[in-house]
Amino acid sequence: MSNFEIIYSKTTNNFVMKNSLILFGLAVFISGCKVSNYSGNYYFPENSIFDEANFKYVTTIYGSSTADWNFFGFNKNFIPEGLAASAKLDMYKLHNFKPNQIITNISVEMINSYISFFALFPIGGYSSTAVVSADIYEFSNNGDYFTDVNKLNPSIAPLNNSLVAEVNIHDDKINLKTVEPIFREGDNVSIKTINGPVVINGKLLKIAFNRVEIASKGQVFEFSYNIIEYIKLEQ
Repeated sequence: MSNFEIIYSKTTNNFVMKNSLILFGLAVFISGCKVSNYSGNYYFPENSIFDEANFKYVTTIYGSSTADWNFFGFNKNFIPEGLAASAKLDMYKLHNFKPNQIITNISVEMINSYISFFALFPIGGYSSTAVVSADIYEFSNNGDYFTDVNKLNPSIAPLNNSLVAEVNIHDDKINLKTVEPIFREGDNVSIKTINGPVVINGKLLKIAFNRVEIASKGQVFEFSYNIIEYIKLEQ
């Protein structure tokens, strides 16, 4: 065999081998599809009693939490409190609960996913996701609901299925009569005074007849109603 034939043979073998590896890689890439399995449960708490016409639907909230594993099965984001508990905490961040509001119609769904080879066996990319959702209802014995507070003050408007509350000196007087129907002690609020551009963010500690008290960054601030430009409810 001549040197030319040997070189040609080696070149051809290398070409065939490279193309074979590329084709094999493409086959694995194309055949590797993500498979997801779903399972869930539905709960109706015993403390949810709807036997009278004294309730109304407020909104639906949900939260999720995901854990991932790499190809070797090592957990990439450990969640010590558990997926369902973490998803529930995420859900509660979406709503600022008011008096007489409860959750019901609770659903917990688990989604387990992985990458499979020709849908025959898993080859990695494992993940588990918990999704928790619940409906919020509000009860009232006299027909007055907190979620109807927008009827009392026109500055409240719906945004992202929640209420954005604000009392502004440009829209109405700021006093106990206008603040108390909208805000509750414990709410997270922002306050701006008429004396400057500084905005204070914190927790509403007290609603008094002549002032409000705000806890912010380890300090307590008192604001008389006559110096407040606006109070906003922070979701």
